[in-house]
Amino acid sequence: MSFPASQYNIVTTDDDLPTAIIITEVPLEVFNDEIEKKHFTDLFEEFQPDIHFDFLRSFQRLRIIFSSPEHATAALMLVKHHDYKGKQLKAFFARNIRLQSKTCQDSFGHLQLPINDKLYLISPPASPPCFWEQTREMAPVICDMELMSRLAAISMEDNYPVHEGNVECPTIIVSPCKENNAEEEVFGYSPKIQIVHTPMPPRCT
Repeated sequence: MSFPASQYNIVTTDDDLPTAIIITEVPLEVFNDEIEKKHFTDLFEEFQPDIHFDFLRSFQRLRIIFSSPEHATAALMLVKHHDYKGKQLKAFFARNIRLQSKTCQDSFGHLQLPINDKLYLISPPASPPCFWEQTREMAPVICDMELMSRLAAISMEDNYPVHEGNVECPTIIVSPCKENNAEEEVFGYSPKIQIVHTPMPPRCT
């Protein structure tokens, strides 16, 4: 019986060999009891003392990562040909995951820092661009004669143009009020009417 070549995993180097196994149908006592967990892990630490365990309690699975494929193969044979306290377990190799480095990652696979071409927009600027100089404001004007002359020329009876209009913007003119009741004459406001409250009926004694 022949299988298509796409179903085979091509192994070119020793790095392609699996170094981890996944054990299924692990008893819940291994996850809940620390003593049972220690007894279970001691079975695999005989192959290699410094191995990594990933306990997946929700799936009743355990992943064990070794440093070499030989140790992983020996641990897989142990699970397949032996039982744990009368219960037969199942195990299979875990595929090695290789993270391909991208243009945004360095040689260690870490993300590179973004280009700091806009950091000077942060207030206060953390790193201003080259040849950037802080602008110095002029001293405050204590007595501006031009402003005082313009205020003195304003009359309460004349209209004061604030902005000269053009094709795109209208003309803005401020018209001062002569008296307090000027708005009533212009907009036709009526004086306030006093509301007469209904008297309370006499109480029965």
